[in-house]
Amino acid sequence: MLGSGKDARLVEIFEMVRKDGGEAVYHHTEVYGDFKAMGVFVYRTGIKRWQNMQLLLVREKGELKINQFNFIAAAAEPVTLPHGTLEDATVQAWLSQYIDKLEENEALSGGYLIAKDGAILFEQYFGVQNQESGTPSTHSMVFNMASGGKMFTAVSILMLVENGTLNLHTPVLEYLPDYPHKEWADQATLHHLLSHSSGVGEYWDDAFDHVRSQVRTLDDIYPHVISKPVQFNPGDKAIYSNSGFILLGVIIEKMTGSSYYDFVEEQIFSPLGMDNSHFYAPAEDTHASIALGYEREANGSVWSRANTSGRGSSAGGVYSTARDILKFRNGLRTHALLSKKYTELLVTPKTTLSNGGKYGYGMIIEDDVGHLSHGHGGLGPGAMFNFMDYPELGYTLIMFANRGFGGYSDLMRYSQELLTVGTQ
Repeated sequence: MLGSGKDARLVEIFEMVRKDGGEAVYHHTEVYGDFKAMGVFVYRTGIKRWQNMQLLLVREKGELKINQFNFIAAAAEPVTLPHGTLEDATVQAWLSQYIDKLEENEALSGGYLIAKDGAILFEQYFGVQNQESGTPSTHSMVFNMASGGKMFTAVSILMLVENGTLNLHTPVLEYLPDYPHKEWADQATLHHLLSHSSGVGEYWDDAFDHVRSQVRTLDDIYPHVISKPVQFNPGDKAIYSNSGFILLGVIIEKMTGSSYYDFVEEQIFSPLGMDNSHFYAPAEDTHASIALGYEREANGSVWSRANTSGRGSSAGGVYSTARDILKFRNGLRTHALLSKKYTELLVTPKTTLSNGGKYGYGMIIEDDVGHLSHGHGGLGPGAMFNFMDYPELGYTLIMFANRGFGGYSDLMRYSQELLTVGTQ
């Protein structure tokens, strides 16, 4: 199945994989995205772990070929899903037992919530908030949302558009007249920034990673953004951009006279009663409910504290709870934040990203076997988050983790299948 021109390099990679982890005992294969990718679930005898070997596919002369070996993700032992919907007690019992197994075998740590029509249907917390003290995770623990915070930036911008303070199609240069890349800023608009189609250069690189623990305001990040060259002309393509959302936060501050952090807290968190949602800097904020982030070391058996000391920004990094995110979902659905017109604008696809995903304004739109969902995920050191809302089905899935590994990804994938079971 090797694609043309890829044979030698792919064979070399496969041989390296075998040498590093021993033989791979095949279990099953899953194909995603209309045969654009394939996941091969195997048991690696050398390291005694399950893994999901991700392969990207192309069609050559009508035949599927392997074009790229993307990554090898740790995985939990494959399972057979129960029959029924998540409203069935037997399915909920199976899910609870599966989470317990992941917690025991994969060190799963975090929170999990499923709601139906805005009300909690299933909720479970697992692992530890602090592994040094052994403090268990509970519903009041606040977890890092990572890039999930982009949703709040997008809502804030649309609130200001709706009240006439901003315009989606006004050039960035009018809001930031001192922006150094003036030709680009005279073409790029809020629409481009919100939909990742602006072409602004990405600030998050190795150099920024060394200083991000010092971040406390958007002014600490802005110089890193303006120092990067433009990637492409606005509207030419769509590539996921943290820099675009930093600029949106800076524009909010310029046009309201308020800090981005205060604006989100006062205009979104407070009105919705999201009392546990804040922009913490864990190095300074010793709040007992902050879930500390951990990463697995190279040997796979030891977890160490992740570098999460910096403060979040308009590109992500809010700390919140599953119940608070459900309040956010309900606030959107009841138009407590935005009118129906602007809420629909938020979740309507605007661009297709380079990875094939659809993006609205600060919202990822997915199609799970014919059922559209919107929301956002987040991934960072010691932080994993996902929020998916299915308007047609009435289901909402919210997941947090403060340890990153394959078990979380498996729980996410199986949950999406359970949410849509019996709907075809």
